[in-house]
Amino acid sequence: LASYIPITFELTVLFSGVGMVTAFYYLCNLFPGKQPKIIDPRTSDCLFALTFDLPEDEAQATQVKDFLKNEGALEVFEKEI
Repeated sequence: LASYIPITFELTVLFSGVGMVTAFYYLCNLFPGKQPKIIDPRTSDCLFALTFDLPEDEAQATQVKDFLKNEGALEVFEKEI
């Protein structure tokens, strides 16, 4: 009976790892052949884009834009996706 304990433990670790990877891919909607949303074609390894869901209140949206500009953003613009 005690000889099954290591096998049971190792199978538990294996199945939990496989389950975690499967759950990650499912929750992130990652699958082979999925086409990514390209926010800006200039995005690369040295240039990236931040996206925000801006509120309808124009004053808060202006605060977010001003904050990004003050922190050194190269470009700040709105785009409907």
